Amino acid sequence: GKTQADLTDPTVPAKTEVEDKNHLTDDEKAKVKKAVEDANKDKFPTPKEGQNPTKVEIGNDGTATITYPDGSKDTIPGTDL
Repeated sequence: GKTQADLTDPTVPAKTEVEDKNHLTDDEKAKVKKAVEDANKDKFPTPKEGQNPTKVEIGNDGTATITYPDGSKDTIPGTDL
């Protein structure tokens, strides 16, 4: 079967301006995370019972890792965000 990552093609939001794209501040990470979540609020799958909701994590370089309820993942490179 296909994973949720196979079935979901995350929308890349408009770029977030940051001072140093290799070292995002916590504030900048929060902005990027919100941008990714807002751009995908209608796309992220609804978790089944016992599953966690889709989680977005932003790395120091701005890369977004999206973990779906079934545990599969998508990544958006920081250079795109």
